[in-house]
Amino acid sequence: MPIDGSSPSTRYSSLGVARFFGFVARKQLIYPSLLSLEREVERERERERESTEREKEEREREREREKERERERERKRERERERRERKREKRERERERERERERERERKRERERERERERERERERERKREREREREKEREKERKRERERKREREREREKERERERERERDKEREREKEREREREREREREREREREREREREREREREEILNISEFKKIQ
Repeated sequence: MPIDGSSPSTRYSSLGVARFFGFVARKQLIYPSLLSLEREVERERERERESTEREKEEREREREREKERERERERKRERERERRERKREKRERERERERERERERERKRERERERERERERERERERKREREREREKEREKERKRERERKREREREREKERERERERERDKEREREKEREREREREREREREREREREREREREREREEILNISEFKKIQ
């Protein structure tokens, strides 16, 4: 219970009445300035609301600008990425062109090396043909020398055969002479035999004569 012994409802009613009268008194006393203050407060609130609204709008615009800046940064990053990508592609194309040029140079060098190898092979074939021609010339010379040697040997053999034939003819002549001498000796022997026969006949005649004489003497 309240200290003054009044009931809560009575106390609240009294307080309300006092406040009401106080408010009325104050309103009457300060109404013009209060009204002005309220209007000022209202204007301040309005300014505050406008300021808040402007700040909100400004924040919104700032967010929008930030978004736009972010989009711009993103576009810039994208442009940068694209630029880097183009640059990279350009470098890559350049490297590829360089590689292609290098491959072409290598193909050219390889063709040149192949031509050089072919020229070397041709030179080698030419040297081989030249050596073969030289060998063929040498073989031809050798064949010629061989033919000459063969002809020489044949001439020598022919000479030898001729000498042999000559020796044979000499021998034959010698044999013929010997045969002739033998025949002559045989004729001589025959003549000797004939002389011997003649002598024998002569002796026979002589004996005959002697016998005849002897017989004659006997007869007489």
